[in-house]
Amino acid sequence: MNNLILMLTGLFLFAQQAPLSERLHSGDEAPLFNTTEVRGEKLKLRKLLKEQDRVLLVFMRHAWCPVCNLRSHELMERYEELKAANYEVVVVYESPQEQLIRYVEDHELPFKVVADPSGELYRSYKVERNPEKLKAAMQDEKTLAHIEKGKKSYKKDFRSYMAKGEKPDALIPADFVLDHKGNILQAYYGKTLDDHLPLEELIGAQK
Repeated sequence: MNNLILMLTGLFLFAQQAPLSERLHSGDEAPLFNTTEVRGEKLKLRKLLKEQDRVLLVFMRHAWCPVCNLRSHELMERYEELKAANYEVVVVYESPQEQLIRYVEDHELPFKVVADPSGELYRSYKVERNPEKLKAAMQDEKTLAHIEKGKKSYKKDFRSYMAKGEKPDALIPADFVLDHKGNILQAYYGKTLDDHLPLEELIGAQK
């Protein structure tokens, strides 16, 4: 675990925080995109929104990020509940296609997964890169416990999902709930590496 912490915190000294830009908010129009899901299916967000009552759009870090793996398992375990509450789930990762498809297949993720190593979608949704939050997270006992738990949840060593030359960065996860008209119902920007919109809020609200 110490090696992982050093990997994550080591970049802090060199990371440059992106210029602050206005976040997206509830009521804003969601930036639409067309892409290809990692398993080869064409994914058009406008079309998906017309077919679904709600879309939960999740922006993760890399597939080899243990706290993201923990969140992925939570989404996987509660996917049927989310579907029953009329949500489709789309998760975006920073990882390249080659590494991400192995992670998806190894863990049998049931939701839609998108590789965005260029960061185009992250920029569209104003997802934050914040070295200060990264540094604080690496000193937080709760986050460190989640890192350890996330590592144990991998089917293989987490480093097997790293691309050559890939390094950790200061990206902070974000979640968005979109309605069938393409509007943002909720925009949730994480306060730390393992902070996400509570799924119970979504599932419970539809019961």
